Amino acid sequence: MCQAASHGFTDTAPGLHSCPHSALLLAGAGLIFFQWLACVEGSAMAATVKECLELQLLEVEMLLSMFPKRGEFSLDADAVPSIQRYLRNSDGALPPQLEYRITLDVGEAKVELQVLLPHMYPRVAPQLFARSDALHRQQQLQLNTGLESHISSLDSGDLCVCEAVQWVKDNSLPFLENSKASSECASKEVRVKETLHRMWIYSHHIYRQELRKKIFDCAKKLNLTGFCLTGKPGIICVEGLQENCEEFWRVIRYPNWKHISCKHVENIETEGSIDNLRLFHSFEDLQFQAHGDYGLRNDYHMDLGQFLEFLKQHQSGHIFQILFGVEGKLSDN
Repeated sequence: MCQAASHGFTDTAPGLHSCPHSALLLAGAGLIFFQWLACVEGSAMAATVKECLELQLLEVEMLLSMFPKRGEFSLDADAVPSIQRYLRNSDGALPPQLEYRITLDVGEAKVELQVLLPHMYPRVAPQLFARSDALHRQQQLQLNTGLESHISSLDSGDLCVCEAVQWVKDNSLPFLENSKASSECASKEVRVKETLHRMWIYSHHIYRQELRKKIFDCAKKLNLTGFCLTGKPGIICVEGLQENCEEFWRVIRYPNWKHISCKHVENIETEGSIDNLRLFHSFEDLQFQAHGDYGLRNDYHMDLGQFLEFLKQHQSGHIFQILFGVEGKLSDN
């Protein structure tokens, strides 16, 4: 029995200071309270995310009604169903962030608005990027700086993609007209040199079908040649105009592709067409013989000997050492 009372304690809870059993009970009660609080906060967060995702779907539905024509609104086929599944059962993992593109006709040109929505949008700002083949890099930067400034001036917590669409339509035309005027002036000047840009990109692995599709679609859209080596490691080479290569590099890393780096860049100037400097005539899908097969992960290594032979056939054998840190040697067979 606890003997604290006989020692003259006069606290409001007599005996708790010296009774080990009471101390354990108090600590246990505190632990239960904090666990309950964490559950309440977790439930509140889940409810908040659900509310935001429901608003995102409403906005997508509204945008689809505004841009019903084929090619105007581009969205991954499983994007909306995955969010709907989460809304029906929010105990599982969060769905992928909603990502889509809206193509706008502005004058004689097309401007594309790329949209990535964090799970807590509209409580947090969306990631927006406007681009057009008719704009120079500096003009595109100025356009997006203006867009970001406008969106940040809006009331926090409101849906704002429709507002962003309208702003881009209203403010792109001056940039496009300046770009056209600059191009016409440049065409009257002495022919300047062009530069072929070639990027060698290394990834720990490339397996996922949707990622490969993104790589090939982007390379085709930007008129880039090269290849994608699927497996482990994953290697990508793209060549073309510098701004297109840099746009490709930005897109495939967007929003965040871990374990990927640009190992080497080549720039070659010419007074003729850069097409005469290309090492590749298309964007190829490379799949060599694999070593190892470890089940569902498809964790296999590419035959780097075949890859080295491929590089040498395309006047790029020196790249092997840059990519892997060792000198490549072919077998005598």
